[in-house]
Amino acid sequence: MEDNSKIILIIEDDAGLSELLVERIEGIGYKTMCMSSAHDAIDWLTENKPFLMTLDYNLPDLNGEEFIHELRKRKLHVPHFIVSTGQGDESVAVEMMKLGAKDYIIKDSNLLDLIILVIRKVAREIENENKLKQAEQALIESNQFNKQIIRSAQEGIIVYDLNLNYQVWNPFMEKLTGIPFYEVVGKKFLELFPFLGDIGVNLILEKALQGTNIQERDIFLNIPSTGKSGWITETTAPLLSTSGEIVGVITTVRNITERKLAEEKLKADEILLKELNADKDRFISILAHDLKSPFNLILGYLDLLTEKVREYDINTIENQINIIFNTAQNTYKLLEDILLWARTQSGKIPFEPKKLNFSDIYNNILDTLKLNADAKNITIKCSRSSDIYLFADSEMLKTTLRNLISNAIKFTNNGGEIIININGDTDNITISVSDNGVGINPKVLTSLFDISHVHTTEGTANEKGTGLGLLICKDFVEKHGGKIWVESQIGIGSTFYFNIPKKTHKNNLSEE
Repeated sequence: MEDNSKIILIIEDDAGLSELLVERIEGIGYKTMCMSSAHDAIDWLTENKPFLMTLDYNLPDLNGEEFIHELRKRKLHVPHFIVSTGQGDESVAVEMMKLGAKDYIIKDSNLLDLIILVIRKVAREIENENKLKQAEQALIESNQFNKQIIRSAQEGIIVYDLNLNYQVWNPFMEKLTGIPFYEVVGKKFLELFPFLGDIGVNLILEKALQGTNIQERDIFLNIPSTGKSGWITETTAPLLSTSGEIVGVITTVRNITERKLAEEKLKADEILLKELNADKDRFISILAHDLKSPFNLILGYLDLLTEKVREYDINTIENQINIIFNTAQNTYKLLEDILLWARTQSGKIPFEPKKLNFSDIYNNILDTLKLNADAKNITIKCSRSSDIYLFADSEMLKTTLRNLISNAIKFTNNGGEIIININGDTDNITISVSDNGVGINPKVLTSLFDISHVHTTEGTANEKGTGLGLLICKDFVEKHGGKIWVESQIGIGSTFYFNIPKKTHKNNLSEE
């Protein structure tokens, strides 16, 4: 259908009058189309949309009222129209106005002059109506656009009216709080969330109503009714009309829970790092002292031997060389432990857990420590005769077990006994090393696995130690996800326990 926005359709059966109307109307800048019957006009209107039409009420085939009804019956576009009637037909004109006529004209001697005035008046009205419709459509589209923005926004949007009743509560806020919009809109904020008054939100909203913009403010949100909680940051500002008048308050909300948790973790990690650095500083200080002392001893005896080797008898020389040799051996062991511990701290020791038979590990360790145990006539027994399997790193397990059994030998008197026990439950395999030795001082017991307190104590046969063995055991056990602990009584003995979770690997292991 053509859009003839500058054409005026003239429906008039009087050919002479029709020509005069054409002359006048085209004289003010419009094009015209003339029809002498209602049906001709209907046919033309099926394909065309004129800007306006002038309609003679008394047509030969249909009157004006019938013509309009016929157009509507056929669902054709009814243009804006002006109806012309004879004198005394004002009642007819009124009925036509009810059907949508923009105006009417009496067909008398003033018709040609009045028609121009009426067309111009009606044209202005149509133009104003079109502008109004366009504005209304733009407003509808704008509102729809704003609604879509509010619904799809990846942050909370809250709007309050002048009485601080909720007007907008978007889907982000529904998800954040667990409360749907229909339980919120229209209600006062303190009625729903009394705790907001305790943290001063009411004061912020009142300031916004006075025209103050409130910058970002972090709030901990806790809603017991839905179980939702977390950190948010909100920005509040006055809501202004197009004329600049304050009509409410708007608040935007962002969920910053992850950021807050990350900040808290960062602070905790920073504190832990400082503690670890302080512990390592103390540890290195202790090690420096432990390394310096034996070297002073070695250098002192070597200095004596250098000066007096020709004066000493063979027994004195042999005694001093033995002291130097033993001290060097102990210092070498200390260095070995330091290097092993340093490798555990730097993560350079590979962690390669696999299925192991505890009996094989136990027998291997027993072979390496048998001479030490025999030298003190100490018996080592394992309470588990049948095989038990566990999933662990072979070298770490050997080192842990060797350190614990070696310590037990060191602090057990001649003729003593050491018992190795292993048990498994649903979650863990627990290994213990018990002795009937001298026991551990309760003051030392609480800090035995603390890096900031390295303990070195001579054994029952004056055996030396580095104090690092238990720290290495702790690191290796924790690498498996287990834990290590000790029970001890002075004069009765000690039992060291450590466990290894069965689920260290993706497949559970059961005893075989």
